[in-house]
Amino acid sequence: MKQEAKLIDFKREGVTARRFYGEADYPNVVAINNAAWAADEEEAVDTLEQSSAFFRNVQNFDPQRDMLMVEADGVPVAYTHTFWWDNDEGERLFALSGQVHPDWRRKGIGSALLRWQEVRIAEIAAEQGPHAKRYIQGGAEDRVIGRVKLFEQAGYAPIRYGNMMVRDLSEPIPDLPLPAGLELRTVRDVDLRTIWEATNEAFRDHWGHRVSTEADWRRFLEWPDKQPENWQIAWDIGRNEIAGGVHVNVFQKENAKFNMLRGWTDPVYVRRPWRKRGLAKALLVRAMHKLVELGMNEAALGVDAENPNGALGLYESLGFRPVKRWITYRKVI
Repeated sequence: MKQEAKLIDFKREGVTARRFYGEADYPNVVAINNAAWAADEEEAVDTLEQSSAFFRNVQNFDPQRDMLMVEADGVPVAYTHTFWWDNDEGERLFALSGQVHPDWRRKGIGSALLRWQEVRIAEIAAEQGPHAKRYIQGGAEDRVIGRVKLFEQAGYAPIRYGNMMVRDLSEPIPDLPLPAGLELRTVRDVDLRTIWEATNEAFRDHWGHRVSTEADWRRFLEWPDKQPENWQIAWDIGRNEIAGGVHVNVFQKENAKFNMLRGWTDPVYVRRPWRKRGLAKALLVRAMHKLVELGMNEAALGVDAENPNGALGLYESLGFRPVKRWITYRKVI
């Protein structure tokens, strides 16, 4: 018989843990996320469509065993869940994911949920049998002190850093030619699978990469905020192959809520045969020009601070500046 991590007894009147109700709990997850992000000054908005796309397609996740909801007087105020994947380095990683409503922070709920996750992950690992390299992995923005302390006090070590970068579009944007033999093409629905595969192939040299699955494809296809009509995709004319791209998206809900005119130029990618020819730079300036056409006044992207292809320096050369830092934490199982 499979063992299960026991539900948490918070020993606090009115606060209880329960199993995840599936689709009926999606609105509760969205509400908790949005309250938490607002408190942490995260300029992001969760939606029912986004959460649905995630939970419908996440792999290696049993919603009845791997997720927990917390209620206070019958109202959901926190949640946690875990899932796992194998990366290209042969590491098996178990995700730490969840949020606590800001009104219920500093009451021991976050640390109790973290301990529950660790017990549940240990159970999954025991069921799987021996594996050479297994880690629990989570992340925190460095200025969200409560989350940082939660990881560090529980013995997690920072292993990688990433930056969110922003570029003021009122500053001059250069015009750079595409490398010879390449052209931009309007994205058609029939191209989406090819673009998705090219994106994943381009990132195979990056830290933490894993082979994408059909579930990842479905999540990409169902993601509600993608705007392929704005993407800058370069094709090799002679080979009729994608050389690289920049996915330009404008998230209107975030902009409206936070009074911004921000567009995203993320991801930026170039496949191996077309690197070191200035393609990423040429595509990125086209992406910025596109955002100006769309009425935006700033561009944003995320980057691994130790990107092996020099992405950080490239973005800085085009006027992007880091505004937030994300820390990835790990702990050996």
